[in-house]
Amino acid sequence: CKEENLKGLVFDKGEYHFYEEYGAEEYCCISNHGNAGNKRCAFPLKEFKDFTVDGGGSTFIFHGVMLPFLISASENITLKNFTIIVANVCYPQGEVLACHEEYCDVRIREKDKWDVRGDNFCAVDEKGNGHFAFNCNIFERDSKKLVRNSGDYWPCYFSAQKLSDTDVRLRLFHGFMPPVGSIMVFMACLRVSAGIFMRNSKNITVSDVTIHSCFGMGIIAQVCDTITLNRIQVTPEADSCLSSNADATHFVNCSGTIRVQDSLFENQLDDALNIHGIYLKITDAGKGWAIIRTVHPEQLGVQVCFPGDKLTAMEPELLIPEGWDVTVDRTEFINNEYTKLYFKEEVTVPVHYLFENLSRQADLYMSGCTVRSNRARGMLLATKGKTIIENNYFNSSGCAILFECDGSYWFESGSIQDVLIRNNTFDDCAYCSWGNDAICVAPRRKEAEGKYYHGKLEVSGNRFITGGKNILYANNVEELIVQQNCIEDSTAAEVVTHHVKKCFV
Repeated sequence: CKEENLKGLVFDKGEYHFYEEYGAEEYCCISNHGNAGNKRCAFPLKEFKDFTVDGGGSTFIFHGVMLPFLISASENITLKNFTIIVANVCYPQGEVLACHEEYCDVRIREKDKWDVRGDNFCAVDEKGNGHFAFNCNIFERDSKKLVRNSGDYWPCYFSAQKLSDTDVRLRLFHGFMPPVGSIMVFMACLRVSAGIFMRNSKNITVSDVTIHSCFGMGIIAQVCDTITLNRIQVTPEADSCLSSNADATHFVNCSGTIRVQDSLFENQLDDALNIHGIYLKITDAGKGWAIIRTVHPEQLGVQVCFPGDKLTAMEPELLIPEGWDVTVDRTEFINNEYTKLYFKEEVTVPVHYLFENLSRQADLYMSGCTVRSNRARGMLLATKGKTIIENNYFNSSGCAILFECDGSYWFESGSIQDVLIRNNTFDDCAYCSWGNDAICVAPRRKEAEGKYYHGKLEVSGNRFITGGKNILYANNVEELIVQQNCIEDSTAAEVVTHHVKKCFV
């Protein structure tokens, strides 16, 4: 298509199988996916412009460890009308047959390949390699929701005894007893790849795409400008409790406008949507230059700064700008961890402070979406761009919406400046171990009198069915507006605030 300057690739409706043996190999640094390295791609869209892939309603099945779609250094790209299934993602699941104080018996579903090796329960991939199960989550069989008050169970490895070709006995840890009839989903594979990965691209639209399974996040974009997701479904196959193995959608250092509309995100093992930047540690500096370090290993190799970008430096615990603003003139890549920046200004920024990129702050609009039955939060929001979240339904096992950044562990950046949350339904959120509030603005490690990390947050015209949890916890916010919300709960549901300058509740 590229050689002949064609504008699209259209499939006849059918079932298509893709195998890693003949996948195009691309070096990828995918944020929050473990490690940089070569990925085998089925659709490597590199340096394309004005191009559409139309699946025609087809199902694309990927075998082995593959990156189904890569969009790199491209512009005006559309993906539409197909379903993604990654075969044997090494997350086996089984029904609890019996449960005792020290062990439970589980029947693994027929399609999953598994074994007991060295007394440990493991998934077996298509090449026969074993992957030890290191975590599990427990779902209700019929509703496919996580079992109330459950969480993550990390016993390092599950000590196991093989009872038959279908049944396994697992030694129990942490004193938990999964209900008989519930479904245990085992994590036995790291996030080695995503479903659709976009980088350094502009004007990308994904429409009418379903993702049933993948090795990591469903859709992830980093350093992209303007992305539209319409009628996306991240949802498990009929016989499964699991869709994507991490976030349904994830955006890193993006700009322009991100629009997510009329979509379904359910049963993924992390957020429906996560948007953030990356804090960069200043390790050395002189007049007009600085060396920066990408600290968290999950972010190594992600491009963060470009000529013309405006950066601001801040103390790593307070994370509030102090006037150390610079403009990038040029960059000198050292390795995946370190980069040297040259500025247009002749200033010396403080060593050990953190840089935040002010030029990579996307606006966000999310409307008409359903988020339910997933592990952890519904959304994690960290962008200074104008944000509107309206007309959505949330039934997450953790907080429906979490505002959180830090300069000490994940180094994910982005205080909010103008967020409107309106006309949504929050239905019994935070019913497991990932939060105590429907909406939470997480506390900071450090605060200063008269200074506020976040700007304006408005929560108006929403419907809350709280299940005994709080409506909102807000910390370190300059202006908070909570008005005209409907609370349908016999238990008192509160708005809790700390270090808020203007509060209208």
